[in-house]
Amino acid sequence: MSNQQSVSDKGSGDRGRAGAMAEIEARLDRLPPSRFSYLLLLLLMPAWIVESYDIGIIGATIAVIKPLWHPSASQLGLLGVASTVAIALGLIPSGILVDALGRRRVFIGGLVWFSVFTGLTAFAPNIEFLAAGRFAAGLGLGAVFPLPYVFLAEFMAPESRAKFVGYLNGLLTAAYVIPPLTAVYVLAHFPPETAWRLLYGAALLQLIYAAALYVWLPESPRWLVTKGRTDAALAIVSRIEAQATRAGPPAPSENTVPTHAAADTPEGNWRDVLRPPLVGRTMTVCLAFFGTLPVFYVLLTFAPTLMAEHGLKLARSLEFVAALQLAGGIGGLIQGFLADKWGRRPLIIGYGLMTVAGLITLAFSDSIELLLGASLAVGFFGLGIFPVTKLYVAEQFPTSIRGSGTAVTEAFGRFFGGVVFVYLVPSIVDIGGVKLVVGIVAALLFFATVFPVAVFGRETRAASKDEFLARSVPKYHGKEKQA
Repeated sequence: MSNQQSVSDKGSGDRGRAGAMAEIEARLDRLPPSRFSYLLLLLLMPAWIVESYDIGIIGATIAVIKPLWHPSASQLGLLGVASTVAIALGLIPSGILVDALGRRRVFIGGLVWFSVFTGLTAFAPNIEFLAAGRFAAGLGLGAVFPLPYVFLAEFMAPESRAKFVGYLNGLLTAAYVIPPLTAVYVLAHFPPETAWRLLYGAALLQLIYAAALYVWLPESPRWLVTKGRTDAALAIVSRIEAQATRAGPPAPSENTVPTHAAADTPEGNWRDVLRPPLVGRTMTVCLAFFGTLPVFYVLLTFAPTLMAEHGLKLARSLEFVAALQLAGGIGGLIQGFLADKWGRRPLIIGYGLMTVAGLITLAFSDSIELLLGASLAVGFFGLGIFPVTKLYVAEQFPTSIRGSGTAVTEAFGRFFGGVVFVYLVPSIVDIGGVKLVVGIVAALLFFATVFPVAVFGRETRAASKDEFLARSVPKYHGKEKQA
């Protein structure tokens, strides 16, 4: 500890930012999983419950207010997409704020914003006010969505990063059970006009979670260095090392630092993600994330219809869809372990190809046995592909613009995959039925995700993110060497 303390006591004037970033990269990337790792996991996990709650309560809301307010089809459509559109619109501004103000501030601020506006929506007198409330809340949720992946990418060592993302994805799968169960309980104990309002008012309980984050969630040391706050960054790293030492394995020596200059630069601008030399990787991961989203929508929306068309009772079909969620959680957990061992790209490509095969079987098979088997494959691989894909996105960008990079990617994917595609689905069904929708989803996954990652994607496993960027983005490397 004395050696660590001596390093922590050195002021930023005793070292350049490049040297400080290199040291912090080396110390964090050599740390084994420790008490801090699992505490960070516990702090980030409830963010997935917040996400699933927002998505899950809209179905119960529509079911309740239809006989109460008798909304038109256009009003229901507006209500259905209000939050998704806001998330897509809010992602890029919130990503810029993440890089300017810090991961911790924006994460907590976005959570508070979402919780307050969702709670206020409980007082909506009509469907227009309700849609407006969901839109306002969605702007805050856009700040929350990508940040758990950013935190894991900046705190965890490369050898265990994907595994912890897999843990989080398993919780996300389980979290989708919470909204319907909550709705069932509330509807059984309160009249409909009160019940749906309680579902929204319950979001205020998430302020307790925000308070816990304020007390225990640290800021990213990598981000602190980009803002010149080297002493604070080194102090946080020393505390993490102390916990790793108490856990058993000795903390790695901070005397061994990479010989390269750190890849990050405080001069980084969010527009850099859209211009050379980063624009190529931005386009690749934007397409990759976009290609995976329609799988989620089609599987959960149309699998019951496909099963019912082949003689399976609707209730059984819905139970089967719940099983697919479980399969996706298991698939994501396994993918996390394998991605730490074999790499991000092979797992994204492999899971993508298996999902495409399952979707093609769903689109063209008339056998109920094949349909059930293909659905399970799509659930396992198609839903399981998300965690490492989102981690892969976060690992593409320098620390100084990582928030902006992940936000641009998430905004692109959610707008085109979660708004535009969902809007077009009814028209596609009219043209060629559900099977045409499934076939299009298979084509999108192959040409938007599998092919670009296979041809243009870069592997990010088993190397410091900034070391990886220093090798592959000379512009950022050069700036840091002059720092």
